[in-house]
Amino acid sequence: MVGVELGENHRDFFLARGRALKKAVEEEEAQLKSTIEASLNSGDFSEHEVLQGLAKLRSMVNAEIDFFLKRDCQALGLSSTNLYFLEGLFSTFKAEKNVKSLRRKFAVKPNKHENASETTGKRTVTVDVVSDFGLKWTKVSARNPRSMLLFANKGREALSDLAKEWAEEAAAWALEKEG
Repeated sequence: MVGVELGENHRDFFLARGRALKKAVEEEEAQLKSTIEASLNSGDFSEHEVLQGLAKLRSMVNAEIDFFLKRDCQALGLSSTNLYFLEGLFSTFKAEKNVKSLRRKFAVKPNKHENASETTGKRTVTVDVVSDFGLKWTKVSARNPRSMLLFANKGREALSDLAKEWAEEAAAWALEKEG
């Protein structure tokens, strides 16, 4: 989330950006749907999960637009938006090759520093973009400059641990797919 002072002009600014992003996502969905329809005869359904991810992204963008439409931003003193994250997610999706899914949840074993959910014994990791036939996992992050400094000063080890954990999980997932 990115902190900003929001007034009516800012709200209009974010609404315009949100609507532009919504249009781009819808256009991508339409193009993908036509690709899927063309491949139905061949029995290839590999694009279906990507289409589901785009639907999730569209829903998130719609929620952000509704957020700005339903609130008097100046009166409430709102100071954050997910729009930067959503734009980053979509631009990452467009830039990557062989995207297999968006906002994909993977069940993983708890590491030594955390407890599993008491009900399922598992935890999940949400990967923003899975690409390169499932071999590349990308996490999109939109941070304001202040949180970037805090993260840089305190989060290096946590980020390194997370990257190692994701690499291990991705390798295990790839091996399961092969086997």
